[in-house]
Amino acid sequence: MDTFTLTVQRRTGADWQVIAETLAGGDALRVRAQSTLRMSEPGDPAALATLMAHPRAYGEGLGRAVFQEEVRDAFAGAEARSRDRLHVLLFVEDRELQLLRWERLCGPLDGGCQVLALDQRTPFSLYLPATTDRRFRPIGKFDLRALVVVACPPDAASEYGLLAFDEAAAVAGVKTALGDIPCTVLAAIPGADGPLTLDAVCDRVSREGYSLLHIICHGRYLRGVRKTILYLAGPDGNTAPIDDATLIGRLRRLSGSRGLPHFAFLCACESAAAEAADGAGVLAHQLVG
Repeated sequence: MDTFTLTVQRRTGADWQVIAETLAGGDALRVRAQSTLRMSEPGDPAALATLMAHPRAYGEGLGRAVFQEEVRDAFAGAEARSRDRLHVLLFVEDRELQLLRWERLCGPLDGGCQVLALDQRTPFSLYLPATTDRRFRPIGKFDLRALVVVACPPDAASEYGLLAFDEAAAVAGVKTALGDIPCTVLAAIPGADGPLTLDAVCDRVSREGYSLLHIICHGRYLRGVRKTILYLAGPDGNTAPIDDATLIGRLRRLSGSRGLPHFAFLCACESAAAEAADGAGVLAHQLVG
């Protein structure tokens, strides 16, 4: 699959620069283009805020701001040359702009402006380069193994005001999605492989090794202190709030024979809150770093 990487750099003076790099599948040479992000109306943050309830118009405003001149032409050329699909990756360096709803980004397709994430020709992802030098060994299909953590302790509603959800149904849904990929389930349901405490998660990762980590639980972003909280369970089965620093700190110290998971899927409320980019970063950013 060909790749088209967009980087919105930090502001220099009054402008942001957009760097586009095209990498055709099998090639080692990256083709680079550059233009200026045009944040004048309707692409500036203030104008976009008025379009929050109109996802398509919001995405079109972002698209007109990003796809200017050389970057627009580079995208059109890459899309025309792509043999199958063009994977579009976006990395936003500037913290002021990270708060925008980039998942709505539209690009120049079919003579108009189309939502990239909804078009199968252009699978779209927000891209976060890793800041760690930790190495992950290559894996293949037969190395895939999932650790599934599902938490909704019985006191979550009374003590923390969190709505209960069906843990057994959540586990069943994940198993269906995984298909023939083997998995270990940590949850308070019949047939689970163990408790869902943070200690149990770390023990399993260290002792057995997993390529996939799938967490389903309640979450909350505490704006006053800029922390993301995941609500797991303690040894007594009741809710144990785990903040992002504690979770990342525990995972960072792990090694194990197979290393850390290559892929983490978080299904937790507010764990990707855009406001967190102003602080230490959303939980996903920290997992990558």
